[in-house]
Amino acid sequence: MHESIIKVRYKDLDTFNHVNNANFLTYAEEARSSFLTDVLGTDLDWKQFGIILGKATLDFLHPIPESKFILIESHIARLGNKSFTMQHLIYDTEKITCYAQAEIVVVCYDYYNGKSIGLPLDWRNKLAAHLSQF
Repeated sequence: MHESIIKVRYKDLDTFNHVNNANFLTYAEEARSSFLTDVLGTDLDWKQFGIILGKATLDFLHPIPESKFILIESHIARLGNKSFTMQHLIYDTEKITCYAQAEIVVVCYDYYNGKSIGLPLDWRNKLAAHLSQF
C-alpha cells in the first residue's frame, strides 16, 4: 500500500464548504502520479512507455468537509496484458472517515505511435509488489 497526503485547496470547496465532487478524481490522479513515481521511478520515456486513462469509477461515501489535508491509500488491484487497475481510498488524515473509493484502469500507451502497448516486464515486476485488495 502507498499513502499520499494531499492539500485541500480553497478553490476545491463549493458553496456548502465541502470539496466539490469534481475534485475527487483530481486527488486520485495526484495520488496515482505519486505512486507511479515512487514505484517506477522518474527516469522513464513517458512518450514511448506511457499511460493513458482507460476507465475511472468513483464511489462517493461522505462529503469531504473543509480541511487542510486528506490521505489517499493506493494499491494495484489487477495486472493485465496492456493495462493495470489501481484502487484509491480517500480518507481524512486520521483514517477515521473514508470519503470515497476510486478504481482506475490505466492503459499502457505509446504516444509516438498512438497505440496501446503491452505492460513492460519491469513495470509488471515493480507493480506486482503492490498488488492487493482493499
